[in-house]
Amino acid sequence: MACPNKSVAQLVALHEFGALDGSQQQLVLDHLIECEDCYTQVYDLEPIMTAFRRHRAEAIRESPRRELQEERAAPFPARLRSWNTTALVAACLLIVLSVGVLYLLRKQDSHSNGVDFENGGGLALNRSPFADLAIPKPAHAEPSPGLRLRNPDDAFERAMQSYQTNDFQSAAEQLDTLRELGPSNLDEVDFYLGASLLLIGKSQEAIQPLTRSAELSSGARLEASHYYLALAFAKTNQSRQAISELDKCIELNGEHQSAARALRKKILEASQ
Repeated sequence: MACPNKSVAQLVALHEFGALDGSQQQLVLDHLIECEDCYTQVYDLEPIMTAFRRHRAEAIRESPRRELQEERAAPFPARLRSWNTTALVAACLLIVLSVGVLYLLRKQDSHSNGVDFENGGGLALNRSPFADLAIPKPAHAEPSPGLRLRNPDDAFERAMQSYQTNDFQSAAEQLDTLRELGPSNLDEVDFYLGASLLLIGKSQEAIQPLTRSAELSSGARLEASHYYLALAFAKTNQSRQAISELDKCIELNGEHQSAARALRKKILEASQ
């Protein structure tokens, strides 16, 4: 039976060559458990990949020895040119390292003095009075028992298993990878991606997926998207944007209306 998930199937060969990052590796490994077709391809590739890895390891071991032999065999002018090239590379690396250190020092100094050089040198936002605002975990309805899907929705449920066990870091990584595959429930993926980022303290990063969720969602998820987006803005000291999202949430008259009103009041009081 041919693989029904071509997007992940295309990553199998890259996985065998070690060219995927951690989250993509996990996505492929999970897929191989489900998909007989891709598992068979990997099994068939194993003798070739074993020989390739052995050849690559031997080449890496032999490379420094070969370079040393060639350098010793080279005439003096060539060795001198090689030394000059090495010195030039070292000098360039030293310059880059120095610039990097100066940048980090400048950035650290900018944060300590309240100046944001990355955004045009203006005054940086002070720490939000709502930085420690507690984030309630959005509920998620689990799939029907025994349901097994061979498509991106299956990957979504695996990500939500991490979410349900409060492993929000793993959930965020899986959901971020999943959204690149264009799942049918993209609004749901973006919402729980944003919520997971909020729950691990990455409030600024949560703004983008929650904004996308608010643009794509309807009904209860739309109201929840506005509320959690307001939380992200509040925790990053963006009061005006937070108030705007809270107003949208309140207008929808959903389950977060009471909490949205209370937070709106607190933000207005803090800004006076």
